Amino acid sequence: MIHVCFALYDPARHYSKFTGTAILSLFENTNSKVTVHFLHDNTLTDDNREKFIQIAERYGQILKFYNVEELCTKDVEKIKEYFPNVGVDRHSIATFYRFFIMHLLPQEIEKVIYLDSDIIVNLDITEFWQIELRDKPFGAVPEFYQISDRDVSIKNRKKYITICTEGVVNPEDYFNAGVMLINLKMLREEKATISAGMKFISEHPQFKLLDQDILNYCFSTTYLKLPLKFNRFVLRARTENEWSIEKKIYHYATSRTCLVMDSRDPYNQLFMSYFMKTPWVDADTKAPLFGTNIPSLRNYAVSVVIPMYNVEEFIGECLDSLLMQTLQDFEVIVVDDCSTDDSVKIVQEYAPKFNGRLYLTNTEKNSDGGGNVPRNMGLMFASGDYIYFMDADDMILNTALETFYKAAILYDAEVVYTASRYNLRASNDIYLRKDDASKKMIYVNTDLTIDDPQKNLDRLLLESKEGNFRSCWTKFVRRDFLIKNKIFFPNIPNSGDFIWVINLYCHARRFLRISTPLYFYRNYNINSIWQTVKVAQEQCRCWFASFVDFVKALNELEKENEIFTENPLYGLAALKIHFSGCLDRTEDARKELGSEEIYKILRSEFAKASADSLELIFPFIISFIEYKKTANFFESMDKFKDYVTARIDIKLAHKSAGDFQILSLSDKNVSVAKPAWLQKGGSGYQIQSYAGDLKFVAKSSIDGTISLDLKSLDIRDPADKSKRIPYWIDYTRLTINEQAIFDTITPAWHDKFYRHIIDAKAGEEIKIQIEWLPHRSDT
Repeated sequence: MIHVCFALYDPARHYSKFTGTAILSLFENTNSKVTVHFLHDNTLTDDNREKFIQIAERYGQILKFYNVEELCTKDVEKIKEYFPNVGVDRHSIATFYRFFIMHLLPQEIEKVIYLDSDIIVNLDITEFWQIELRDKPFGAVPEFYQISDRDVSIKNRKKYITICTEGVVNPEDYFNAGVMLINLKMLREEKATISAGMKFISEHPQFKLLDQDILNYCFSTTYLKLPLKFNRFVLRARTENEWSIEKKIYHYATSRTCLVMDSRDPYNQLFMSYFMKTPWVDADTKAPLFGTNIPSLRNYAVSVVIPMYNVEEFIGECLDSLLMQTLQDFEVIVVDDCSTDDSVKIVQEYAPKFNGRLYLTNTEKNSDGGGNVPRNMGLMFASGDYIYFMDADDMILNTALETFYKAAILYDAEVVYTASRYNLRASNDIYLRKDDASKKMIYVNTDLTIDDPQKNLDRLLLESKEGNFRSCWTKFVRRDFLIKNKIFFPNIPNSGDFIWVINLYCHARRFLRISTPLYFYRNYNINSIWQTVKVAQEQCRCWFASFVDFVKALNELEKENEIFTENPLYGLAALKIHFSGCLDRTEDARKELGSEEIYKILRSEFAKASADSLELIFPFIISFIEYKKTANFFESMDKFKDYVTARIDIKLAHKSAGDFQILSLSDKNVSVAKPAWLQKGGSGYQIQSYAGDLKFVAKSSIDGTISLDLKSLDIRDPADKSKRIPYWIDYTRLTINEQAIFDTITPAWHDKFYRHIIDAKAGEEIKIQIEWLPHRSDT
């Protein structure tokens, strides 16, 4: 018998519908016998109780009810005493009912599955139930698993839950408590631990997730980490472009679960497919559920995808340019990124003019820059044979879609792009942007060519006159080509579209270039992401952070495309192009700031890069400094080498199995890794820091010999990665357990490092302090 537990607080009388849908999906997907233990309070109505019973009887399953208010009165009052705002803010009292499971369920039940109400169980729950917990209190999915490696804006910057950012819980260990396999036998002995956790969280009002934070405070280091399939957030699945519904437990936390059939959203369709089978739906309510304005599922020739944020001044002109198209076999998908002005209202007013061909949706929360998340959402909803991305403050010529589409069909092209554009410097000031130069509007003859990926990448990255082709809104792309090759926009501000374009060029075999200008690009929108950052420090930080994000995304793209291995100059050229763009965006800010302040910002942002990203950054920076000293800023960039990282390798060498820990580090941005090569014949760490000095404490588990190697980063020549560039770090001081090992300049680079041997005792804490000076060249 499988035991599953749900909790319900339903003062508004509609959460029962979601809970009932979750229970039905659970029963629908399993042939095993299931008992659902239902924890509720006095808000559960007799009518809704009867509907739950109907579902259980329909599938021959068992449903048991526990009124928490009556059975756990003192415990409920204690929770209200700890958290007086429960029921007022985002948390209902039902979020704490999971703490009563181990006491309410009969003692002979030794484990149970807990599920939140906003869940769809789209797999056989038997698979989940059969996981062995052994000595673990429960199994759960870490929140960090939800975040794709491509989502560098979160993974690199640690935008995370407060209890993690304050250092109480490791971000990589923090779990979501909406789906858990609970070891009741063990947790029944942990009542005191949970009570202590409640007290701690109640005393720290900055920790907002309450019940989940309590469980993480108590058990984040001892629970069993489960695969992502057992608790997949719908919000993250949408963002990361999971196109097909799979056998997973889908969690609709903070995501849309509206009771209307949305034919464009597969996750809404999944939810509604189960909801329509519940007793809450009858003949009178089915029709309204499908709405009256849901677009058809017919395929159009073109889907125009428009990300939108606060463009009330321009969105009307954008849509007008689409209404005037000579090709009318298209749909428009506007994805609002949580606008705060009247943009949405204006789009709604335009909808009737498109006769059902305009679809308006929205992100769950503002995606924080660049329109990449909205573009991915629009692509997911699109049904057209071809996709065309527009910005909401721009326009296209009335013949644009027809020109693109006819060229694509005639040449069977996967990608068509325009070789020029019109710049709107003001409302009546229009220039043609072509071949990296601007001039008054002229007629340009059509020139059609088909290229191979290498020629395309040469043109994109190595030819200086191709600058305006690095934007997504000059590309007209076959939809099935994007889906087949999984070409999506990485969720990074300011540079995600450039990565998308590079990926496009890597895969396209039928690639068409036309020189006819079709796009009007607006240069004077004050709400543009390029225009909104005003403070000089903030402007520099924004664009230097963009470069670090770009490096990480480019590194991932290079791993997936062999053409970069065969042509290393492509990666270097892409870095130079984007970094030059970042410098252009910070020109005014850099005039306002002094060199020292600029370098501090560079140092701060580059310190957030991963080890893989650093391998790309440093050869680029060195080549950029050495060979690109034409502008005043580049001349002063020599000083940047003052901030290149130091590297410390620390290794325990011992014949028998043993290990040691790094207990503390003074540099919060330090990079710590356990590379496989360093662990051969022992255990060790590779540490990289920008700080200029580093204090850390190591602890050995056995008696042994520890080697401490001080070196610089292994810097490769960007033109020939088999060669190394000898850049040195001058280590000035090494102190171990408050004893000075040396107190003078000690030059070292990767192949000529300084080594110190330490005799370690089991359990001994070794305090190490290192100071260093900037790099210097071998000459």
